[in-house]
Amino acid sequence: MYAHYFSHTVNLLINMPRDCYEELLAPMSEVDVTGDNKEVEYDGKNMEAIVILLNFLHDRMDRVQIVES
Repeated sequence: MYAHYFSHTVNLLINMPRDCYEELLAPMSEVDVTGDNKEVEYDGKNMEAIVILLNFLHDRMDRVQIVES
């Protein structure tokens, strides 16, 4: 059931206008940009929402390729 809601959320996010993505990208403070958080930071913004979105879409593409094979 969780995957079903997650899929709907991703579908909503990929269909919203590009200029709305700015609202998902919270600025990171100097404290946040250390250790593990450094890999989700880009240009001073927290890209965690985008990383989760891209990971989900990558997994979805892998599933489609496996089914087509």
